[in-house]
Amino acid sequence: TYMNGTPVTTGNGNSIPFSFGGTSQVSTLLFPAGSFGAVPSGLGINKIYFAAYTPIAPVQTTYSGFTVKIGNTTSTTLTTALVTPLTTAINNASSYTINPQSSTWFVINLNTAVLYDPTQSLVVELSYCGRTQASVWYLAFGAPGGTQWRNYGSTACNATSNTTANSGNNYYFGFDLVNLIPPASPVANFYLPTTGCHLTPT
Repeated sequence: TYMNGTPVTTGNGNSIPFSFGGTSQVSTLLFPAGSFGAVPSGLGINKIYFAAYTPIAPVQTTYSGFTVKIGNTTSTTLTTALVTPLTTAINNASSYTINPQSSTWFVINLNTAVLYDPTQSLVVELSYCGRTQASVWYLAFGAPGGTQWRNYGSTACNATSNTTANSGNNYYFGFDLVNLIPPASPVANFYLPTTGCHLTPT
């Protein structure tokens, strides 16, 4: 597991991206290259981690139309435009429950592993079209490393752009990596018969 720091969950917090605004939302987070230390190349992200801000009690929340997209970019900033192309790691889940825990990481398991390029910025887009819990809960931020960017603000389901882009809220974030190419199946062994073969000299 690769993390960008040990969460200080009582320091600073923000409701983006899981409970900001109304019942629907799209947000993008950008983590610059080098944020997670030495990371091997050629592997795929199959789990992502966030840390909840504990002074505001984390609340289990179920989302509809929950989507996670991940990708890499050479850019180090964001605008209000959504980043394309990204790979869809969770596609419009009709019911997806997140159960954030106090003072620790919580995990989101991805349906599709996405290639991570440690030489580029990592982009994570999260969106949903509804949520069952009206209470607001926060993510912890204040992580070390390069300057993160985010865009947010649109409350339209499946929005294609946002209203605000800014930097400075360095969210605590992490991920797991897996091989993207499964090992090859073993090749069957073939044996030539040792009897019953005769060579006729010419």
